[in-house]
Order: sequence, then structure tokens, then C-alpha cells
Amino acid sequence: MQAELFLQQLLEQNVIGKPHAVVDYGRLGYAEYKMFLKLRGADDREIEDVIEFLRTCPEISWLVRFDGAFQIGMVAKVFHVAALSLLLDRIVARFGELLERRMFHVNIQSEY
Repeated sequence: MQAELFLQQLLEQNVIGKPHAVVDYGRLGYAEYKMFLKLRGADDREIEDVIEFLRTCPEISWLVRFDGAFQIGMVAKVFHVAALSLLLDRIVARFGELLERRMFHVNIQSEY
């Protein structure tokens, strides 16, 4: 009850604008995979084509464009690694000629 009162005070004082829930997908049975893509000689239009394709993938929960060693970063959440494999197959089938390097990280536990 104290936490609820404290939150209400912060809202009234405009310290925070609006609270929102953060879903712990690990507790729901999902595994999260961070993935980074380096594209070979891709121009801005080609990079945007990849990003637009990834936006349509329901497995992707976070997507960002980088400058540097990798051009695209994303997080995929899946129940089983086989679903990740299918996602990667779709990416490679569509953009395989652009992929120079791929890096993956598995989130065993996420903290919020």
C-alpha cells in the first residue's frame, strides 16, 4: 500500500508523467535473443528495406539502426530456438547477399 501511495504522490507532483507496465517475457516462457547485423556495402535505402522487413516480423520486440560495426540491432522473443531459426531463415532468404556478419546474444534472465 505504501508503494501505491508513493506512486500517487509522484504522479500528483508531476515527477513522473504516466506509469506503464513492463512485461517480463522470461516468466511467460519466452527466450530473448539480441541480434546484430552488419550489412555488406548496403546503402541507406537497402538498410531501410531490411528494417521495414524486420518491423513486420512478430518475433522482433525491439529494433534499432546503428552507426558503427553493425548497422542493425534487434531483440527477438521466441518460445523455442526453432522459431528463432525460422526467423533467421526468412532474413537470410530475403537479404542473404547483404549480410556480412551476424552476432547473437542470449538473454538468460532479463532485469527491469
